Amino acid sequence: MKVITSRFGEVEVTQESIVTFPSGLVGLPNYSRYVVFDVEQDSGYQWLQSLDDETLAVVMLPADVLEPDFAQQITEESVMDLDLKGDDQISISVIVTIPPGRPDQATANFRAPLVVNLSTRIGKQIILHESIPLHVPLLPGEGQEVEEPANVCVQGAMKT
Repeated sequence: MKVITSRFGEVEVTQESIVTFPSGLVGLPNYSRYVVFDVEQDSGYQWLQSLDDETLAVVMLPADVLEPDFAQQITEESVMDLDLKGDDQISISVIVTIPPGRPDQATANFRAPLVVNLSTRIGKQIILHESIPLHVPLLPGEGQEVEEPANVCVQGAMKT
């Protein structure tokens, strides 16, 4: 199907490429259908583009790019409604915030990652314990306080 977006213009998306977040995202409960676009080939960054609002898109990054063991933070209980079966794989991404005109101060939100069952294309934004950083700088600069991702292993963690 063809979709009009404010950032990408008219794009063709397949039904299989749509990711559904039945509960929406935090603060956006009425927007549940999204599609993922790569920002640039091999950059790791992606756009999560809403199919319910052509102006809504967020930048995200696979969590393991910044924190290889981050999957240990995701408990089975927190993703039960993703209906994971045997060999189902999940993707875990973090939303990136880029302040206008200050890309050097971009941060990643590890406290509210996006988890997607790659088999069913159903996703969920989960909220982790407040000890998990909300703003992890992507490019630490002089005088900028770096908030490191917590390396706390949660019992019953999911494996990807």
